[in-house]
Amino acid sequence: MPSVRFCFATLQDLDQMVKDGRFRADLYQRIKGLPFTIPPLRERKEDIAAIAAHALAQRGLPDPPALSQGALIALHDHDWPGNVRELIHLVDAAADLTDGDEIEEATVRQLLAAGESKPKPRPNLQSVDRASDLIEDYEKSLIAEGLRRADGKIKKAARLMGFRSPMTFRRKAIAYGLLPKSAPRDPEEPGEG
Repeated sequence: MPSVRFCFATLQDLDQMVKDGRFRADLYQRIKGLPFTIPPLRERKEDIAAIAAHALAQRGLPDPPALSQGALIALHDHDWPGNVRELIHLVDAAADLTDGDEIEEATVRQLLAAGESKPKPRPNLQSVDRASDLIEDYEKSLIAEGLRRADGKIKKAARLMGFRSPMTFRRKAIAYGLLPKSAPRDPEEPGEG
């Protein structure tokens, strides 16, 4: 018989909730095993660099930007009321704004000042006819941003935006009206066929 272990996480005080009758005592006894507490990020700032580096690596880019020493100092100066999620959102935003291979301190401080580290509210799906409309709008904006950053060079834009094929990127850009149907391929782009 296979051995299975579960890990449960909560921000709630389950002991108190059981006492108050807001959580089932029998369920609590079943899931209670070895409790441990992970302190908030503001109490373990030595983890910031590793968490940020991991978040950058998870973006799936071949060469994700690194954090400059100044950027790390700016991250250490922040209190992180949103904990690890806030750090990850900020690092993602900083990477999106970075054209080079290093995220600068000024970028991090600008984002912190603008409150960009907080997660964006989810759109109200009831106000959208179809969820696919949201996805298409998002994809179109990403492709447009890629073309802007790459000065209209399709192969470079495709690579920046994580597309495996420049042809796929080109077809989608044409479909969204971001490029004319007669848009020339980049000289180094492989032909169709």
